[in-house]
Amino acid sequence: MTEHYKLISDMQELQWYFDHIIAKPNYDEAYAFCMSSRHKKLTKEEREELGQSSDDEMLDPQVVFPGRNGEWDFLRWAKGIMKYEVPKLAYTTRKGCPFLEKTLVLYSTPNPSDERNVVKLLKQYIAVHEQELVDSALKGSRTGVNESLYKLCHSLVKFKRLQFDCTGNRNWVDFDLDLNDEGKKRRLEIYEAVHADFLSKFGRNAFAAVQTTGGYHFLVMKSKINFNPHQFCKDILESHGYTEFADEFKYNNNGMLPTPGTYQYGTPVIVVNKEDFN
Repeated sequence: MTEHYKLISDMQELQWYFDHIIAKPNYDEAYAFCMSSRHKKLTKEEREELGQSSDDEMLDPQVVFPGRNGEWDFLRWAKGIMKYEVPKLAYTTRKGCPFLEKTLVLYSTPNPSDERNVVKLLKQYIAVHEQELVDSALKGSRTGVNESLYKLCHSLVKFKRLQFDCTGNRNWVDFDLDLNDEGKKRRLEIYEAVHADFLSKFGRNAFAAVQTTGGYHFLVMKSKINFNPHQFCKDILESHGYTEFADEFKYNNNGMLPTPGTYQYGTPVIVVNKEDFN
């Protein structure tokens, strides 16, 4: 029997995240997903045996659009994740080996992408490599021609990757708390203190605390940010004496994060403050 990749850990968790975080995109917006295999989760021997390097980490992105008439629901969005639950030989290392589940994570964007900007940048990309193709041909460079043809013929890959660089409506911003090994031993204590600060600052129904293997992503409504968010991160750690337990606590105006309801390195990603939305 053919083995398939398993990315979804809890369909109800996935549904909750969609219902509370994923806003309906406009006609010119879309949501993006990317399965990644982190080679840092492998031993040196495993990397050599599997033939996996850092170049293998970001796998084929998926893009989900609203329907022609604006149709949008949970299943349409979740299909962006389900498309990765394919036979394991569909995604392999350079030696043709399936990626190990302990290395896999499913990233997604909490904010939609601006498709008009994606198309604009894609046209620029195509124009550059069309010109390089002509220049290489005039120089008689077979190597240059082949390289330009390769890039032109992989424009679909470029289109998908541009999704992560072109944000549409910024509904959420991300405060990413990455704990070190000592911090992970005090995970619950640190979470409760930071959560209390976020609840005091933003109130209920305004932020979601996403627990990952490395720490937490606090997704906060963009409309709530009317202060210096970088200083906010620094103040929280210093006020509780947690600076030594965090590798970093940074503010991201946009980005992607492990998706609640999916596995990250074999561990479910979950939203741990659902009670704040009741």
